[in-house]
Amino acid sequence: MSRQGIYSDAPQGGDRVWLDGLGIVTGLTYSTAYSGGANSATWNFLVPEAFEHRALTPGRRVEILNGASRVWKGRLQEPTPGTPWNCGAVGIGAEAANFRAYAPSSNNALALNEIVDQAISRGLQWTRAATLTTETGTNQNSASMTVAAAMNQVADDNNQYWQLDNRGYVTMGSAPVGPTHLFYAIDTAGARTLNGFVTTLYLHYTDSTSKTIKTVVSTNAAAAARFGPLEDEYDLSSVGTMAAGHAQQYSDALLAKLTPRSYFSDQFTATKGQLCTLGGQPVDLATIAAGINMRVHYVAPSANGEIYPGRQADILIAATEYDSDNETLTLTPVGPPSATYPEAQLTKQATAFYNKYEHWQNDLAIARALAAKAAAARKARRKAAAEKAVMTLKARAKAHHTAYLHSLTTQKARINKMEKAARAKATAERKAPNLTAAQRKAITANENAIVQGDIARKNQIDAQRKSANAAYKRYVAHENAVLKSIKKWK
Repeated sequence: MSRQGIYSDAPQGGDRVWLDGLGIVTGLTYSTAYSGGANSATWNFLVPEAFEHRALTPGRRVEILNGASRVWKGRLQEPTPGTPWNCGAVGIGAEAANFRAYAPSSNNALALNEIVDQAISRGLQWTRAATLTTETGTNQNSASMTVAAAMNQVADDNNQYWQLDNRGYVTMGSAPVGPTHLFYAIDTAGARTLNGFVTTLYLHYTDSTSKTIKTVVSTNAAAAARFGPLEDEYDLSSVGTMAAGHAQQYSDALLAKLTPRSYFSDQFTATKGQLCTLGGQPVDLATIAAGINMRVHYVAPSANGEIYPGRQADILIAATEYDSDNETLTLTPVGPPSATYPEAQLTKQATAFYNKYEHWQNDLAIARALAAKAAAARKARRKAAAEKAVMTLKARAKAHHTAYLHSLTTQKARINKMEKAARAKATAERKAPNLTAAQRKAITANENAIVQGDIARKNQIDAQRKSANAAYKRYVAHENAVLKSIKKWK
């Protein structure tokens, strides 16, 4: 039985019902995120399968209390009847993805104060008690993105994070400077990794003045000197125009998040007594939310592994998940961020998705994996949940596939543009006076070489598109086969 209390309330308040008074709550877990706040919660509810009560109506407010203190807040999702019932709720931080960034006055989806106030008036369970960071240099059409995407974009532009406390008060600012907690680790969380670590970043954008694609560069010389050059690029050319200064600001802010070598390849699991205050007093794990900066003992090998000598392993926590039954807290360190602009993020995910797909041994492995998931759900008599899981995978694959094709189209358009520029340059060079026949021939030969190279690259892109379409078609066929078998369950 959970030692935390859960109650549901009407969306407008005034109808609080404690679930512990209706049945037995077990298996409670709840999570938080940074940027963000309360993320998700799940629990088992032991009541008769035919049980009915208004407290389980989807859309009701849900709060989890640890003693007299609120530790999590969100909105109830559709419960799944059974023995026991499976219940879940989406947190007030994750709920921002369900609201559009509507700005009727400024018509700018990045006007955070306006879009947050508008969302609150439409039912978002937040309170804006302070002014949020103001975005300059770019504009997104009103309601063209979600509140969560807008908050993430502005935060990344300014090397900041946004956070909700347990009351639902939203703020935006820099990550904690220096440790807020001490963590006495008994495992290495997969040890350090250089994955996602970057010393030089090339950012492509569409210039607001010339309407052409340009590139800005950000470099961390100290990191490059210690670890050698590690370069990456982000393509934001398809998300609208921006000024050169704003593109450089975004590039610098993103590199600042990519540079600190504080990434771990796994998670820490804390039990009682491991996470403490700076004074060494153990904290109640049930009350800890993402966004803390913990100093890890017994893990960091030495200062020689850091960019800045003498800096200890202070780890910013991006996500937490508390298991009430086992009284353990899973702590996920901040990892390498991805571009928060929707198209750029999907393109990155799609590329990784297809890179992984090419290494799958055969299509049968996919079918077996999906069948295993379906069999597990069938054993638990959760037909609806199994169908929903497969449909979610199907929708995710479609989004990745669409984004991947879009990235190929963007690459081909860029090659066409460079090819056109090369032809124009060669034509201008051939018009120069006093050129010998040999010089003209050399210019033409160089032009032909460039064009042939561009043609080869475009043919390669077409082959990638054809392969991706075939792979996606096989993937969907397997998912449809699994869905068909699920529908036959009795």
